[in-house]
Amino acid sequence: RRSHLREIDQLSTALVRMAAGLADFAKFIPTDLVRGLVASGMRAEPGGERRELTVLFADLAGFTALSERLGDQVVPIVGSFLELASHAIEAEGGTVDKFIGDAVMAFWGAPLDDAQHAEHALRAAIAMQQAMARLSAELQARGLPAIHMRIGLHSGRVVVGNVGSDTRFSYTAIGDAVNLAARLEGANKAFGSLILLSEATASQLPKEISLRPLDEVIVKGKSEPIRVYRSEEHTSELQSHHVIS
Repeated sequence: RRSHLREIDQLSTALVRMAAGLADFAKFIPTDLVRGLVASGMRAEPGGERRELTVLFADLAGFTALSERLGDQVVPIVGSFLELASHAIEAEGGTVDKFIGDAVMAFWGAPLDDAQHAEHALRAAIAMQQAMARLSAELQARGLPAIHMRIGLHSGRVVVGNVGSDTRFSYTAIGDAVNLAARLEGANKAFGSLILLSEATASQLPKEISLRPLDEVIVKGKSEPIRVYRSEEHTSELQSHHVIS
């Protein structure tokens, strides 16, 4: 608000700029994390803690071929995919960790505790696939190739916190459970599935959620097999919109 007093006018302008800067900053790191730091008076410093999370990896299938075919036209498609994924994750209380090209990593259970992290992660995965089906239909209506995504879910103990150096770090999760979630995303291709989850995640879900046990798999970097499941929630609806390959 404008004022005839120079000091008040300068203060008002500074507050507006600060609010705008904080709003932009929230797009880069979890809002709940920033609020927690401000409320507690803690400094943002490197460090982490071991917690049990459910980790999600999502990736566009056949993205390399798609980008070679469409060239620059692929950029808004990837942007639409990342936007729908972010909305679905945040709607279920998840934290978007990072975008890795055409892939998304997210987790539930940090920075805020979530006793139902496995269920919320699966609900977000289903919502992502439903939104992706609609996006794919829109692309086909415009004469563009249909697209689909694969999602992997795994629950386990990881180190989560500010990882990096004193001058630059990111709030992320690291550990074997993260790697396994990423491997399960890729394993969808072998099963022709859209959402693949580990037994560790499946065991924490409410009994009314429909799952189909598939097989035991040995993912790269692991010596012991793990049982995997496919989500049966809306499976027929999703697969009618996607070309599984």
